[in-house]
Amino acid sequence: MMAPDPNRYGPKAPQEITRERFWEMLEILPPCKWRGMGTGFESFHVSERLSGDVVSWFVRVGDRYFQVDQESTLAPAELERMVREELSRVVVRELSGSLRHH
Repeated sequence: MMAPDPNRYGPKAPQEITRERFWEMLEILPPCKWRGMGTGFESFHVSERLSGDVVSWFVRVGDRYFQVDQESTLAPAELERMVREELSRVVVRELSGSLRHH
């Protein structure tokens, strides 16, 4: 029998998700620390803990959506910084890919 992976439920970098996943998680349980409704940057986390104090944060930036598994005490500014950095990387990859196809 394999030992459980201790990093399975630990903090993770932002991952882009679908709009449907964002809304599914928003509606499944009452959201915690829901911020930014009606703005360009919206975030919340689900109340269920993954491990210790690690929760799944869900973030909308414009029309892009992300999941970030981090501590529930993560500062809003740090969450936004992490997601905006990942969004920048995603956009660069998309632009690089589209340039190769022309």
